[in-house]
Amino acid sequence: MQKNPVAMEGRLERCWLFAYRMPSAFADSLLPPGFSAVEFGGFGFMGIVVCEISGMRPAGMPRAAGLRYRHVGYRLHARFGGAGGDEEGVFFVRSDCDSGLIAAGGKWLTDFRFGAPCPVEIVDGGRQTLIRVESAEAAAEVQIDRSVRPELGWGSPFASLREAADFLRYKPAGIAPAAGGAANIVRIRRDESAWRQHLVAVRYARWRFLRRMPAEFEIAYEVDPIDYRWGRGEIVLPSGDCTCGEWGRADSQGRRSSEVQCFSNQPPSSIDRDLD
Repeated sequence: MQKNPVAMEGRLERCWLFAYRMPSAFADSLLPPGFSAVEFGGFGFMGIVVCEISGMRPAGMPRAAGLRYRHVGYRLHARFGGAGGDEEGVFFVRSDCDSGLIAAGGKWLTDFRFGAPCPVEIVDGGRQTLIRVESAEAAAEVQIDRSVRPELGWGSPFASLREAADFLRYKPAGIAPAAGGAANIVRIRRDESAWRQHLVAVRYARWRFLRRMPAEFEIAYEVDPIDYRWGRGEIVLPSGDCTCGEWGRADSQGRRSSEVQCFSNQPPSSIDRDLD
């Protein structure tokens, strides 16, 4: 069965995005054949989204029938070489959420790679917000501090916060592999004139899922509430020069992408025990 068969609607009530850079070759190793990392200055980028969604429901149903839940998504900014030109969007490496129904349905119906449901705590304290994810495989704890001026991560390839924010504003589409080297594209509709993002400082961030990746913090921002519509999956054929083979290319250390994607299944190291 094709994934993402139903268009969905919901509202992002609270949303934060945390951007991390990694060598583009490593980012490519996490992607299936026919896909490549969107690159800047030799780096690819993983955006971690933490959001609270209300009214999540099949398109056309009343908002009151929707679900409210919290979602954490690890997404690579990626590009697919389609027959009609390049398609750009986000490729989900992993998702966590606090709803058993969403996690079960997401595993079956979507390409968002849901893990087991887990508590996702968001504590607002005015100038500070604490986010805690109690996942056995991808525990996380982050503190946002609005009393501190945001800065670029050390070693950033960008010349300014504005340049980084403009480049890292992801294209509104989810992309995933489909049969025959094609891609399954979920196009997102939102009112672009209503999109408001605000850069924020991060006092600390601990993501177990990133612990064995060469990932460095870039920027973080929060998004004002906005309505979203996730379209049905659309199959896009590859370009004629695509040599799409088995998903499992080797990275610089000889590991296959299927192995790299299982980092979160490894036992926690000593530096992660403070998240337990």
